[in-house]
This record gives sequence, C-alpha cells and structure tokens, in this order.
Amino acid sequence: MPVLVSGKRVSQLLAVAKLPSRTGEAQAASVFRVIEDWSIADSIRAMCFDTTSSNTGRIAGACFLLEQKLGKGLLSLACRHHIMELIIGTVFQVCFGATSSPEVSLFKRFQEYWGIIDKAKYEPGIVTDEVASLVEDIKEGAIDYANEHLEQNQPRDDYKEFLELVIVFLGAVPARGVGFMSPGAMHHARWMSKVIYSLKIWMFKAQFKLTPAEERGLRDVCVFIMRIYLKAWISAPQASGAPYSDLLLLLSLIQYSSIHSAISKSASRKFSNHLWYLSQELASLAFFDREK
Repeated sequence: MPVLVSGKRVSQLLAVAKLPSRTGEAQAASVFRVIEDWSIADSIRAMCFDTTSSNTGRIAGACFLLEQKLGKGLLSLACRHHIMELIIGTVFQVCFGATSSPEVSLFKRFQEYWGIIDKAKYEPGIVTDEVASLVEDIKEGAIDYANEHLEQNQPRDDYKEFLELVIVFLGAVPARGVGFMSPGAMHHARWMSKVIYSLKIWMFKAQFKLTPAEERGLRDVCVFIMRIYLKAWISAPQASGAPYSDLLLLLSLIQYSSIHSAISKSASRKFSNHLWYLSQELASLAFFDREK
C-alpha cells in the first residue's frame, strides 16, 4: 500500500507498506508507523483515501482508526471517482432497467461483433438530429475542454480514450487522429467502461443492430455524458477543487430535469445520499476555489 504526503510545495512517497491483511486496522497501523518514522504527525491535517468499507467504516475503518492513533481529527478528502461510478450506474439503470447480471449484455454483444465492424465507417454522435439538438449549445466548449485535458498528463489509457471519443462524438478530430481501441473489460463496477462503450456503440450503430429501447437508452446516456459527465469526471480527482465541483455537479443534476426528468431525479437523489463527501468544513472551501 503506497503512503504519500502532499502539501504546499511538497509531494513525497513515504513508503510502500507491505500489509499483513487488508483490514482497516492493518492499514491504519501501517500508515501510522510510516508517519512516526518520518516524524510528521504534528503536520498531518487531512487524509485522502479510496472509499472502500475498510477505509470508511465508522468502527473498524482505517480512517477512523488512524485518527485514534494520531489523537486528533483529520479533514476527510474522499476520492471522487466513487461518486462518478454511482452516478453513471443510476443513469444506466434509468435508461436500461435494473439487472442482476455482472455484465452489460449490450456491451457483450458489441464486443463480440467488433471484429466485423468497419472502423472507418463511424458516424459522429451529432449526426443524429435528436442528439445534435441537445448538445449543440455545449459542443465547442466540450471539444475545447477535452483537448485541453488531453494536453495534460492522463494517468491511464482509458482516460485518454474517453477524452478522444468525446471529441470524435462531437464531430471533431483529436490531435493524433481518429482511432478506435478494441472494446475492453466490462462489468457494472467499471464506470469508465460504461461511458466508453456507450460512445463507441452510438458511433457504430449503423453497423450494429439496436432495439428501439436500446437506442433510446443509449442516446440518453450519451447526451448525459456530454452535458454533465465530462466536466464532472475531470474535476473528480482534484481534491482542492472538489467542494465547488460537488456543488456545481449537484446543481447541474437538478437542472438536468429540463432535458430528462427521470435521470435528473435519480442521479441527484443518488448524489444527495452520499453528501458526506461534502462536509461542512469542505463546503466552506468552495468560497476560495480558483475556478469560482
């Protein structure tokens, strides 16, 4: 388990601890030992963490136990990727219905069909009038936004793929040209696969048979990705800007009712159920956000 510390002009990997188990106690004990070894306990003010139960449990979670060991409370900066997974998951449920299968059957069919698809014969998403009318007002801004972040370092290939697919979907061409990677792993826990598969299938729907219900659902998901998800996802990992981004995300989900009331209601409720991400202390930081 890597243990890092960051702050003003500081970013340091302290250790890669070998854990005897993945329990909250084992993680908290390992982090505490590293903090003591570096003699920085008095300087620790906040903790950034993944939102697994072993971290966030109120009794045996690593975060709670670490605060006990340090003898003080810490500001919690939870990883925002988890909320992105929950939101796109509930949007999918609205558009395609609930399922107990670990895989998305539509994606499975598309993956099996990929070998006979002519990759040169794609259609940008905005070729469809219904989609164009719903994204035209944000088209140029979204393309500029995706290009801007492609110029920055993206830690994973699927992040780059998503940004490039947004550009192609909106009728432009990425800096390195148009190309499509083979469909990869998919199941309901992989939220990035949902957005990547959705954009790809829509752009190849002329060669891949969709039922009317699947086409409607896919259209609604793609529009949501363009209007809401792109900027929400980009801002998610940035803890310094998370409070303001969270407020904007909640507002945008509520306002989305003018486009799709069911998606707006379900996604805003899901986000509201997890507003522990946005504590009173963090909410006050929104006043100092550089993007405000």
